Amino acid sequence: MYIINTFFWYKAIFMTELILAELIFCFRLKRKNKFWLRLLISLIICYGIAFGFPTPVYNWWYCSFIFLCLFATTIFCLKFLFKESDKNIVFVSIASYTTQHISYEIYTLFLYIFNISSSDEGIYSQNSSSFFPNFYAGLTYFIVIPLTYWLIYYVFGRRIKRNEEMKLHNFSILILTALVLLIDIFFTSAITYYSYDHFDRFYMCFVSVFNIVSCILALLIQFELSLRRKLQEEVVTIKQLREKEKEQYYISKENIDMINMKCHDLKHQIREIGNRSSLNQNAISDIENVISIYDSTVKTNNEVLDVILTEKSLLCQKKNISLSCIADGKKMMFMREDDLYSLIGNALDNAIEAVSNIEEDKRVIGITIKAKNDFLSINVHNYYEGKLTFINEMPITTKSNKKYHGYGTKSIRYIVHKYNGDCSFTAKNHIFNLNILFNLHNLENDEANLT
Repeated sequence: MYIINTFFWYKAIFMTELILAELIFCFRLKRKNKFWLRLLISLIICYGIAFGFPTPVYNWWYCSFIFLCLFATTIFCLKFLFKESDKNIVFVSIASYTTQHISYEIYTLFLYIFNISSSDEGIYSQNSSSFFPNFYAGLTYFIVIPLTYWLIYYVFGRRIKRNEEMKLHNFSILILTALVLLIDIFFTSAITYYSYDHFDRFYMCFVSVFNIVSCILALLIQFELSLRRKLQEEVVTIKQLREKEKEQYYISKENIDMINMKCHDLKHQIREIGNRSSLNQNAISDIENVISIYDSTVKTNNEVLDVILTEKSLLCQKKNISLSCIADGKKMMFMREDDLYSLIGNALDNAIEAVSNIEEDKRVIGITIKAKNDFLSINVHNYYEGKLTFINEMPITTKSNKKYHGYGTKSIRYIVHKYNGDCSFTAKNHIFNLNILFNLHNLENDEANLT
């Protein structure tokens, strides 16, 4: 039941490979309290089960069952370690097991190609107690396994970002990849076990290549479909927000026009009343100045830009924020009304939110829109406090409820890319900068081609 052979030691090696593979996908997940103590307990449990799992019978299907039990143990340990949903834990677990299986198959493929091991050596061999049949097999192992892990981390593991909520709504993706992995594992075990009696090097190389390709496809399905689903949801959310912003633009335009008209009439009425009542001229001027706060339409030669800047300037006055603006609105005529309203509105909303709760002398926002040669540049800058975190060069929201926040910057990028522009977000010395650049020459050519 506890024969000291290659398979006895390989259970612990397999567990180590699986844990290292899980590290590729799990090290950025949200940890539970007392993580390091939990990790120590988990390692004791994992290796205890790996060494202690009995082997009353010795065949391919029972050995496969042992591997699946060891895999299930790590799933429960991951749940014990991280504050993630069951679906997320299963997601990274399947990706980890697939990674381990790919690396092992690449290792065995090298053994077969270069004829490093004989036909009666391997994890199912009962005639040996050494996992590595010779020095070259060990050297191949310690080159191939780390290199494979690094490549999979570089291609797939980096997609799981710190502080980014994992959203896996399509459970069928996990079922599909799990089935592919499960079938591949049992298929590999059966072929490997029976190959000891009927060994064919060419056939075993073909089986290894088939297994490697199957597992890589499983990883691609798992990550690509999940990423596509996430991007689709973001696009739907952004479009919904854009529709609301479009409605808000027309409401704001009507309100500002009405306020300006009423204020203009009211100033004339107050002046007439003051003259008839012999009011002090200074008193009349003070009243006019108070009304002028609301009659403060910004003029940029672009009606949409005037509306959004006027709206935000009134909000800034209410919050004691200094908003400076240098804008050539004529150069923004290439952009649709709702796109322009959303672009500048989101940029200023983010800036206003950043400075609203800091000391008054730093409540400063600047926006510059200017053209030079064939390029139009937009810069919005403001002070900020605290620490900003960037993912894929995009600042992430600092609000605790990320479900309905954080789409402002994504909407900005979406609109900029729609007009073939470039945008960047930078934060240095507590000053946040949004820089946008459009090629006006290309935009004119695009419009000419459309007409």
